[in-house]
Amino acid sequence: MFNFENLEELIYRINSKGYENDEALWVIADGKDYIVKEGNRRLSALKVLADVKKYKNKINLSKNYTISPIRCCVYTDYKI
Repeated sequence: MFNFENLEELIYRINSKGYENDEALWVIADGKDYIVKEGNRRLSALKVLADVKKYKNKINLSKNYTISPIRCCVYTDYKI
């Protein structure tokens, strides 16, 4: 997850300024699973912020960020 370009910068930016939930993630429903096609970095940053203790060796934050529901456009076809 931390191999994404500028993920750490995005984590700190969301933590300090909040998450702008104005651009939906593009997600494909695949049976019981969901595959993120657009917005992987944003979702990864939010996952880290939701559980900072789990990533304490990777990121220097002391408390979890409260995550509001995330807007998603869910598709059932891979041809998006």
